[in-house]
Amino acid sequence: MIKLYSTLLLSILTVCSHITVNAQSVGYYGMDFSVIKEDSSFYIIVKSCSDDMRFVNEPTMKIRTFNDEVLTVKGVSIDSSSESYGLTFGVLMIPVTEITSLAQFKLTQEQFELLNNGVSKIRLSMIPKNHERTFKKDKIGKKLYKYYLDVKMKEDDF
Repeated sequence: MIKLYSTLLLSILTVCSHITVNAQSVGYYGMDFSVIKEDSSFYIIVKSCSDDMRFVNEPTMKIRTFNDEVLTVKGVSIDSSSESYGLTFGVLMIPVTEITSLAQFKLTQEQFELLNNGVSKIRLSMIPKNHERTFKKDKIGKKLYKYYLDVKMKEDDF
């Protein structure tokens, strides 16, 4: 029975571990972050893959850096979709619903530079509850800052 549960858990984790193709992204279980430029503005795009959470229409992203600076950024929910299917284990079928939700957050150059100090905590306003994660060491801040510089350099290297 334990083997069945571990196989089920592995299957569910595999379902939500989509890889973003042709884009630089960084993330952790269920959340992916990438940087884009639209017109003259830079954005962080957040993709959530969950069984029950999606972004509110006008989400807020709060970031605390390892220098104890706090960024509060308002965003826009840009897409939300769900997919339902079933996982079969012998004679047992387990229904699974996966919600993919996207939001974009506009950041200034100064805000991106603060990310280079590393992200110690992030909070995203979502339904039915906020997503919050605390990090002992930086997992996304320096990489997002690097992606910002890469996107900026592509624009300057025309």
